[in-house]
Amino acid sequence: MKNRGVIRPRLAQGRRMLMTEATTIGPNQRAMILQVDQREFLVVALKGAAPAVTELGAVATEVSA
Repeated sequence: MKNRGVIRPRLAQGRRMLMTEATTIGPNQRAMILQVDQREFLVVALKGAAPAVTELGAVATEVSA
């Protein structure tokens, strides 16, 4: 995806929550990484059960020289 780095920041302006990644890990299981206010969380959702949420920590920001 050639323009992904250009388009994504524009779409996320003004939003506090962003789904960074999502993947299926089983027939009824899904794992997602959510970014909320510069912090990342791993969310594992299972069909018929409450999601498990674990904080991964603060998001590193790029520093321009």
